[in-house]
Amino acid sequence: MMRVLGRSGLICLFVLALLPGLVGCNGELSSSASKDYVSGIGKIDLSDASAVAIVSGSSLARGGSSRDDATTTYSIAKVTADGAVVEATCYDSSGNAISSSSGASPQDLFRVDDEFFIVTFWLVTDSSGASTKHGYLVRTFDGAAFSLDDAGMPQVTNMYFQNGPQTARDSSGNIYYRKETVASGGIPQGDTAVIKVTTADPSNLTAQQVSAKSDTVMYFAADSSGDVLYSASLGGSSRLLKRTGGFYNLPSDLFWIGLSGEMFVYDSEGIYRLSVSDDGDVSKTLYGSLYMHGSPKDYYMFRSGEKILLVGSSSGTNQYLEIYNPSASPAVISALPSLTVGAATTRGDYLYIAGQDSSKATRILKVNASDYSFSDLVDSGTYDGVYQLIANDDGSIVFNAMRMSDGKDVVALISPTGSVAVVSESDDLKITSLVKL
Repeated sequence: MMRVLGRSGLICLFVLALLPGLVGCNGELSSSASKDYVSGIGKIDLSDASAVAIVSGSSLARGGSSRDDATTTYSIAKVTADGAVVEATCYDSSGNAISSSSGASPQDLFRVDDEFFIVTFWLVTDSSGASTKHGYLVRTFDGAAFSLDDAGMPQVTNMYFQNGPQTARDSSGNIYYRKETVASGGIPQGDTAVIKVTTADPSNLTAQQVSAKSDTVMYFAADSSGDVLYSASLGGSSRLLKRTGGFYNLPSDLFWIGLSGEMFVYDSEGIYRLSVSDDGDVSKTLYGSLYMHGSPKDYYMFRSGEKILLVGSSSGTNQYLEIYNPSASPAVISALPSLTVGAATTRGDYLYIAGQDSSKATRILKVNASDYSFSDLVDSGTYDGVYQLIANDDGSIVFNAMRMSDGKDVVALISPTGSVAVVSESDDLKITSLVKL
């Protein structure tokens, strides 16, 4: 167990990346035959957890098909309500705690809704010692983990807006995500399709593909009625799969779901609202004129009150766009400084944006979304490469970045009054995934 100065448990997540010895539900990304093997994940202990995370003490990049030369240890941790960070013990399908020698290595996790999240593992499931990839739908209230092997392996690479989402759920409880093709050896092949998973019986999850068989899907969005928008790769079309059946080609690959569940798409310097009738007829109505460029992965999307905002995240797309405001037309927000954004988050009526300005100096801004007034939270150029940015309920900010004076990776806390204090420093401070429960 570990506590950090009485502050939010989210701070602990970064510090936890320094601890090399967590046991249970963690392992090295290795295909060593010396590993014990497990039948699968049956439960993750989430008791007293307010958040769950995958943490690591190494900067080795995740992903790829080879595990022979990978030695990074990844662990699942939980944050309790009183701010403690503890190991999240995993159990196999027979209820036995999984040992640290099992080779079970979590890869990624992402939120579905208040009821479920999805986690993927590399597991050694037989005496051959070979690691294969497996996905699980985890129920938040009791930690029960349901295999997605029959439904389809989740594709965890996010190609949509920088801050997701990667899943959707309709009013009937069906879950949508991108499924990747996995070869017989358990190695992902890259091709992806949108599937709809029926959750009426979580112990027997079934799925059907809803995207066209010939399409490799890059990203998607779905409304509560079951209409699905998606973008296909290799010059393919962006499409709307109508809940009534059949497809409708979209004019661009910039689309999203609105505050009330409505569908929007960008076309020829305008934002259009889409709707599908019960007869399957598609209507396209102009909401407002605005020039946009790039694709969703070039932006962060934020919903603040009655507004939807896009914050550019790449060079050449570093703009701020107000794409929905019931009291005004879509507009470019010119009051904010131009940044190539590296991290961003929101809390209440405020946006927190970290990025480099034209002189390559890193700034962290606090922006009031009601009038777009802003202030700098750190001295420009003090830090670089902001990896993570988290806004806490008490108004404090936690960020993970490289300190320019000595090249150390630090975790720092900005208090509600604006003072900056370094919580921890190391050559390596990483967190790979976080889901609030």
